[in-house]
Amino acid sequence: MYNDVVQWTDIRKMVLMQGIPIRKIAMKTGISRNTIKKISKHKLPPGYRREKKILYPRLGPHREYIKILLHQRESIPSPVKLTFQRIYEKLRDERSYAGSYSTVRTFISKNRHTSQIGCISQNILGDIYDQIISLSRSDAIKYLLFLSRADPPVILQKKVKNFLRTFAKISSEKQNTDNKTLKGQAAYDWMHSVLQGQLSRGHIARDIGEIVGAERLLTQLYEDRLPMRNRALCVLAEAKGIEKKTIFAFLGINKATGYKYLRNFKSGGIDLLNHRKRKVPLQVDNEKIKKAVFATLHEPPSSHGINRTTWKSDDFISVLATKGIVVGRNVVRQITRKAGFKWRKARVVLTSKDPKYREKLNRVQNVLQNLGGDEAFFSIDEFGPFAVKKKGGRKLVDQKENFTVPQWQKSKGWLIMTAALELSSNQVTHFYSEKKNTVEMIKMMDILLKEYRGYRKIWLSWDAASWRMSKKLFEEIDAANIKAKVTESPMVEALPLPAGAQFLNVIESVFSGLARGVIHNSDYMSVNEAKSAINRYFEDRNIQYQRNPKRAGKKIWGEERVPSKFHEANNCKDPRYR
Repeated sequence: MYNDVVQWTDIRKMVLMQGIPIRKIAMKTGISRNTIKKISKHKLPPGYRREKKILYPRLGPHREYIKILLHQRESIPSPVKLTFQRIYEKLRDERSYAGSYSTVRTFISKNRHTSQIGCISQNILGDIYDQIISLSRSDAIKYLLFLSRADPPVILQKKVKNFLRTFAKISSEKQNTDNKTLKGQAAYDWMHSVLQGQLSRGHIARDIGEIVGAERLLTQLYEDRLPMRNRALCVLAEAKGIEKKTIFAFLGINKATGYKYLRNFKSGGIDLLNHRKRKVPLQVDNEKIKKAVFATLHEPPSSHGINRTTWKSDDFISVLATKGIVVGRNVVRQITRKAGFKWRKARVVLTSKDPKYREKLNRVQNVLQNLGGDEAFFSIDEFGPFAVKKKGGRKLVDQKENFTVPQWQKSKGWLIMTAALELSSNQVTHFYSEKKNTVEMIKMMDILLKEYRGYRKIWLSWDAASWRMSKKLFEEIDAANIKAKVTESPMVEALPLPAGAQFLNVIESVFSGLARGVIHNSDYMSVNEAKSAINRYFEDRNIQYQRNPKRAGKKIWGEERVPSKFHEANNCKDPRYR
């Protein structure tokens, strides 16, 4: 049963004196209603009570003999008194007792102070106990001393002392607890009043005394952000003399943080109190490390003397270390995961298997670095085919709306779009195709030759798809260059990317922005409606980059995966569309 004496007394006061309902007390204290009912019936915790009397069946014939031994024991000097063990041995050896020692010990403990041996029965003890707890402290002491002087003594002097010691301890603890509770509540009320602005600055100044920077602390307390207000209140409350643990509990901060605030204020004043350490950027968010990771991941392992077609973590980390980038395996995995790839997939789809990867990459970079004002560089690819139907994606919807996309839909048509992105001006040229083949590439070349007629040379860069590497296409390029010498139209030169390097094709990033902008969450009624949306997207994008050639602005094309600039660390291809 519940036996906290202090709370026991408080609950009795609430029930019997204040008349608070038992149900309300149970909700407040967490103690069951049945327990509270028992508390209201007993002035102090009664402790464990055995319902059935102990019978001692084996000890029954020997009880009177034990009482005689105990009576003799009281008159014998202490050094030679019979012990419980000795009494048990006498019973066993002299009277053939077959029971256990524990039974004898229990019986003696409960009966050694009964009537004939200088004590009273259990019922009388219960009456005396009820009388004692009904008296005041001074009267209870007098009553106990009176009982101890009886002949024979009803309660031994030792018992009186133990009772008084326990009673004094309980009273002292209760008084200390009450004092701490009142003091803590006063501290809480003061800090709450300060935070709520219920105390004037003059009142607070009188409470805290003279401390350096008091005015600044008060200004910070009422005008700054919550973390800074907590710091100020921590210092002010400590200056008032409130216990530190009470301050920390009120502010909801741990001990280490609270002591750090106080220590900083004492050593450096309010400036050090408010000083915030600059967070060291994580390696995962370091742009230099991210670029080095992807630039290395794009290269085949063989270019670093490793006889493999895909990367292993240990090999990859060792190669990064030779470039001065020291990172762990976990950092590499987090960087690839943030880019939308798991490491197992990234080391396959983001690694080119072209043995001339570095050579082709260097050539593209060299052309771009030395691109003249009368030259244009195009990144070319196809988008699609994709069906025109209701599309899913991230969407803001009302809580009551259940947005779903049917798994099976009848397509309203399909589209393939061929597009070219000019890297220096960020202009997109596009048209719609029925197939992906060499004829469409030749058509794109002819369109670009007309659109950029005033240029001296145009460069066509694409990935290593079969229809872009056909003999017929290069024959058409040669024919266009022969014609250019006569008509003074631009010269054409193909500059294919390394095999398996779609991630370097910059127009893939533009396609990702297009998909997020006008394809996701769409439900176009027809193919022509979808075309109109795509046409308008590219038209708006081209106008924006004509007006702001160096920045994308805040239009929907800000959703492109990477800036429209060629770089060996680019991941232009969206991983969700592989």
